[in-house]
Formats: sequence, structure tokens, C-alpha cells
Amino acid sequence: MDGEEGSAAVVVLELRDRVRAVELERAAERASTGARVLGRRAVRAQSWRDYPASVDLHRGRALITAFTRSLARRRSGLPANAPRN
Repeated sequence: MDGEEGSAAVVVLELRDRVRAVELERAAERASTGARVLGRRAVRAQSWRDYPASVDLHRGRALITAFTRSLARRRSGLPANAPRN
């Protein structure tokens, strides 16, 4: 990694600084909203079947679209792996 980007040590230091900056931003965001980070015990206590109560809008649309397409294919009698035209 020599050359324009600098040595590996310089890159590692830059990466650490950037990660630390993002961590500090998120900590400030959590402090202002009152949100908390789950600890190890809380994560392990969750059921593997649990899922978020809120829906990420981007992911929600994608899931609905995929479900709608597969539902339409099933209703039309086409197998799931039939070629799409």
C-alpha cells in the first residue's frame, strides 16, 4: 500500500479515526433520542423467531414486491422456476 495512499500504518490510523468519528456521531444521536444499544445478554435472550416491530421502508417495499410477484406466479399456475418473459 505504498505510494499515493501511504503506508499500511497510515491507512490503519485513518480508518480508526473515521470509525471513531462515526461511533461518536451515533453515540450523540442515541443520547439525544434516548435510544439504547442492546447488550450481549439482551441479544442472547431474544428468540430466534423475533423480528423488528418497525419496517424499513426500502426493505418493506422490496419484500412486498417480491411477495406480490411470487403470489401472481403461483396464482397463474406457473412453477416458481419457470422462465420469465
